Amino acid sequence: MEVALSQSRFDVCHYAFRESLIRGLKGLLLSEYYILATWKMLFFVVPFVVLKKSKFLVVLHGNELLNLGWLSVKIIKYIAKNKRFKFVANSKAIAAIFEDLSGHKVDFIQYPFGEFEGRGYQDINRGDLKLVTVSRLVPRKNVENVIRALALLKKDGVNFSYDIIGEGPCFHSIMKLVKSNGLDKNVYLHGFVDDTTKNSILNGSDYFILPSLFDSEAGSIEGFGIVYLEANYFGLPVLSGNTGGITEAVVDGVTGLHCDGSVQHILEKLKELFDTKFDKEYLVQYAERFDYRKQNGFIGFLKGWFHE
Repeated sequence: MEVALSQSRFDVCHYAFRESLIRGLKGLLLSEYYILATWKMLFFVVPFVVLKKSKFLVVLHGNELLNLGWLSVKIIKYIAKNKRFKFVANSKAIAAIFEDLSGHKVDFIQYPFGEFEGRGYQDINRGDLKLVTVSRLVPRKNVENVIRALALLKKDGVNFSYDIIGEGPCFHSIMKLVKSNGLDKNVYLHGFVDDTTKNSILNGSDYFILPSLFDSEAGSIEGFGIVYLEANYFGLPVLSGNTGGITEAVVDGVTGLHCDGSVQHILEKLKELFDTKFDKEYLVQYAERFDYRKQNGFIGFLKGWFHE
């Protein structure tokens, strides 16, 4: 976001909570407008709320709106009706959660954006079927059920390789599941890799797999899913979940397929994915819509906010 705003000639002072206070103090003191990455950052800028007539734009991602205590709900309801605050949700799904919680509509919906321009789909000879996941390895990402579905797929005689890129608390349990299902020669857990390695693996893959779930108990939801667009940018159709903002990131039957995350449904949808003819050039074009240089609607919204 900082790059997008700077290139649109906004004077941006970036401050992160864990960075030096001195480094960002001048910008915090002099700024008239504050863009908060989460409503919880409100506690950090309380003096500016009380002492200055500043304006605040709060970005809503999803998890920070789930399983809240009564005090947090009360605070959100209070600032939602304050005219000095604007709210931007990263998907229609998250906008709906905010409205149910606060009783107020968001001011703008802005899908996450990245750098998706100028690459073009590079068609190469891939050989055997290659699958890939890029994700933090936590229960909600549902990689364990992917492993179980692939074990059944292998029994059906389908030859494949599956690259898993990412780290997290489920890394070792996934590794054990791979071994117990006899997939040692099919599944490769890479852990953390640099962007060059990640892009090389994506470019050499056929399909991207990430059937994420909504974990209501842990209060964790996929607000959108920029990683699906990254896969599309490499010409990869995706298999996704069907909760939260995922269904807005992945166009079912066009840029990939949705599933409910169960083992059987993952298996069924994998087979459908392999049999579906996707327009890989379109996948790249679709991802390019989310390039940060093309978010004119959001920039226009910000300019209107600044001049209110």
